[in-house]
Amino acid sequence: MDTLTHALSGALLARATWHKHHALSLRHRTQVGFLTAAFPDIDYILRLTTDNFLVYLNYHRGITHSILLLPLWALILALIFSRVLKPAPDWRSLYIICCLGLAIHIAGDVITSYGTMIFSPFSDWRASLDTTFIIDPFFTGIIIIALICSLRYKNRRGFATTGFIVLTLYLGLQGWAHQRAIDIGEQAAEINNWRETTVNAMPQPLSPFHWKIIVEHKEHYHVALARLFGQAYQASDDDGFFPHLWAAYQPLAGLAWIREDRYGYDRYQARLIKQAWHNDIMTDFRRFARFPVLTINNQSSKPCHWFSDLRFIIPGRKNTSLFTYGICPTTNPEELLLHPAR
Repeated sequence: MDTLTHALSGALLARATWHKHHALSLRHRTQVGFLTAAFPDIDYILRLTTDNFLVYLNYHRGITHSILLLPLWALILALIFSRVLKPAPDWRSLYIICCLGLAIHIAGDVITSYGTMIFSPFSDWRASLDTTFIIDPFFTGIIIIALICSLRYKNRRGFATTGFIVLTLYLGLQGWAHQRAIDIGEQAAEINNWRETTVNAMPQPLSPFHWKIIVEHKEHYHVALARLFGQAYQASDDDGFFPHLWAAYQPLAGLAWIREDRYGYDRYQARLIKQAWHNDIMTDFRRFARFPVLTINNQSSKPCHWFSDLRFIIPGRKNTSLFTYGICPTTNPEELLLHPAR
């Protein structure tokens, strides 16, 4: 989830849980909820301090997103706010709202498909429910409307609470859509006799009814871009990015499955490409990628084997500099170099 949505959700939660008998004022509680819910994304500083983007990919949503370290972060933030806010509140009156702000940030990340290391630093396992796209205007819009109503009208807690109820219902809709997409993938596997498969569904932009269904089958995938409701949409050549993106998702009646081979279509080259993928230099990218696939990178002239992650391949934007890496020979034939797409 984007940092602004996190912060707004923290402010809304602070108002929904406020009571007039609380020692902390509603204004201070809202401010603390907003800032605390944004805090875990402070690990973005990794992106600014290293040229190796894989370091950021592998450690983002790590220790600052850990439920095990949440009490410690909440204590540190409560102590800081107790010195910054005027008049100075007691840190104990801040601690619970700091815990709530951190918790809602972690929850907001877990529902996406990026993965959150909730047990860091003791485990690098990433939790991901795969129900919500990382930028969801409906999700954010519900929070903004509820927050505006809570700020503008007298029933502050009531509007904030209502906003969370609506948000919960929306998340329930997404959960249902996710399971529906999984069912479609399982039906396709049975009809096409794809045995020993694992079915995954990734949320997609623009609509809670847009899904990328990924059926893992041996060393390849069967991928479909599904629209659970609505008719087919045709984009013209003159249309921009978003109309073409909308048109990429197909109604269930005409759903097309595309085969993506993890190590490419050429079976004679697959063995060499597989060796490249398992080379030690690719360790960090292997740790991050859930659905690695050999891809074509038209942005570079280097003779590399390029790999992407199907989670982050958006129609019309297949070759991105963020999540496409190639293992490339150097001037020394015995040496290899990990090269990010540019």
